[in-house]
Amino acid sequence: MPKFLLIDQSIEHSGGHHYEYAKRVLRAAEKAGYVPVLATHRRFTKASQGTWECHPTYQLGFWDSGASPTASHAHGSFSLTRWRQRLRARLQYSTLALMWEHRHEPETLLHSLRSIPHGLWLVVPLLALQHAWKLGSATGELVRSLLPVGPYLARVSRAFEKWLSVVFLPILLVLRPRPWLKQRILHSRKSRTFCQDTTRLLKACQLGRDDIVFVPTLDENEMLGILDCFQRFPPSAEPNWHLLFRRNIFEGHAPEYPSQITQHTDLHASLSRLQHETENLRVHLWTDTEELTTQYNAFNTVEFQTLPIPVGEEYRPSGTRRENATRFIYVGDARSEKGYPRLPRLIQDLLADDAATHRLEFAIQSNFNLRGGDPGSAVARAQLETLPTRSVQILTEPLDSSAYCELTLSGDACLVLYDPAAYAARSSGILVEALCAGIPVIVPASTWMSVQLNLAISRYHRSLDQAIPTLEGVEIDSQSWLEHGGNNRVRLRNGRLPMSRQDTRYCWVDVPADSNASHFSLHFEQNAPVDGIFTQITVDQLDAHGNSARQDIEIVGGLSQCPGSVLIELHSETRRIWVGLRNAHAETAYSIGEIRGRLLRSPTTLPRWAVGSVYSGPDRILESALDLVRHTDHYRQTARAFSNDWTPYHNSDSLVSRLQSPHEEPVASSPSYPSPEAPAT
Repeated sequence: MPKFLLIDQSIEHSGGHHYEYAKRVLRAAEKAGYVPVLATHRRFTKASQGTWECHPTYQLGFWDSGASPTASHAHGSFSLTRWRQRLRARLQYSTLALMWEHRHEPETLLHSLRSIPHGLWLVVPLLALQHAWKLGSATGELVRSLLPVGPYLARVSRAFEKWLSVVFLPILLVLRPRPWLKQRILHSRKSRTFCQDTTRLLKACQLGRDDIVFVPTLDENEMLGILDCFQRFPPSAEPNWHLLFRRNIFEGHAPEYPSQITQHTDLHASLSRLQHETENLRVHLWTDTEELTTQYNAFNTVEFQTLPIPVGEEYRPSGTRRENATRFIYVGDARSEKGYPRLPRLIQDLLADDAATHRLEFAIQSNFNLRGGDPGSAVARAQLETLPTRSVQILTEPLDSSAYCELTLSGDACLVLYDPAAYAARSSGILVEALCAGIPVIVPASTWMSVQLNLAISRYHRSLDQAIPTLEGVEIDSQSWLEHGGNNRVRLRNGRLPMSRQDTRYCWVDVPADSNASHFSLHFEQNAPVDGIFTQITVDQLDAHGNSARQDIEIVGGLSQCPGSVLIELHSETRRIWVGLRNAHAETAYSIGEIRGRLLRSPTTLPRWAVGSVYSGPDRILESALDLVRHTDHYRQTARAFSNDWTPYHNSDSLVSRLQSPHEEPVASSPSYPSPEAPAT
């Protein structure tokens, strides 16, 4: 039988996302007729291994810098650090430290030393040393006063120091490692170590042409190590190789990528080398989002494709539901880029809003991925631990597979408060697991995560136009828009509204006092030359005196061809609405068409989104969470409908199938969602 070798150098124990990912893929490979083989970090113990063949081979994990090439060196470094900490603590709380602390307070010093055995004998040499120091200082000050050579000596000292720096400059340049040089050395060491470990592994596994090697976590250094392995041990190039890159290269969104290519000349050269040396080999390159695929393909070297995310079969909607309670979950490591520091304030505000009913619960996974955690997360966890335990559960230890799954499936809403800059193109395994399980999510706008919800939300908004009565005679369309800063109408292009970042297109909507209008809806079709274009929609509600009663800002879109829409609840004092549209991020010009804006009449407040809620900024997170709390049934219903079309793509079998047939057309990664039904009014 052919073998399926999965290499993940970061797996050190049977827990966490890396191990879960590997376990799901290997099970699917075994089901597809392969013999599963796992290669891990050297620290991965035999007690943690599954039923498949396992090789704890790798010295450095994905997150290791290369500064500690062996496990023994790493443990030695840790022991040295611990020894330093112990020595510092002993000195800080020693008798000597106490004497130094009170060296200028003789009475306090004598009083403190009485309680220490033989303490009074220590005060004599200390006082003598202190007297000698003071005498020397006073003598030096007297000499400087009598002999006016101070400025002269200072000038000589500065000139001599400058002369020394010029004389020894060439030596310093050679001996002192610059940051880029140090980084280059570490990267080279990491590539060399990965090459050596991979060569040793493949000699032991003896793979052939029918076998598959899958590396789901790597960067440029490991990729170069694999190329060196091909040269050092040619039989290693015989199997089908599949390399998955899950880290972003560029910042921002697709229109901003071309201007950043010149900042990554090393990666460009490495990809060109990969293209040249694997031209006749079966090496396939992957990412796990379309946005990342666009980034890597921007170099026009080797071709990258997109893989699904392998979600386990256990992540499916459950038949049970919680009555009279809403449980928020945060799943994954406590890290700043994942929004963990935002949790204390959000939870406090939600608990204050829920003070009368006590319907809210929170389960927060709070283990750190680094010793002590990053500063923001460490402070946040300390704040969370002060909140009432009857409502807030803090899980400080890493979770095994079953506990992790149990936590995820227990939620009514999943908090995915990731940094939009870091996750503009990157995927979130937690988001995919929650959506496959039919659990509503709260996500930031202008990210890969919000793009996944965009179509479902827009279809929900459009369904309201048919289910909810509209106010006759109050509509806006493509002809209604004015140039920002004036009253001139925007000149349409082929019936579409041209958009740019510099210019805001706006229009006015009057709200009659006796209209009973409860909501304002706006939807349109976006047409852009590339993906990564987002439209910012600003809705400013004014009262009869022209004062702002409420302002909402939402960011929608993300694909070159996609709908955009908003649903805004009207303030009771609103008499006029200012609606503004602009390009949210990039400078790229695009257009929108089929614009329809209406005033709706509903006796109850309507949910603003479907499947999950999307916030446009940190100050909007609470509003998004409250909307989900007040319309839990609606979000649960639409999330479950979303799950039915989401799971056929994001699963382990789908991933293995793509690896087996990389040249076949993939199943669409953006499923065609059923239109969520409008809530009853």
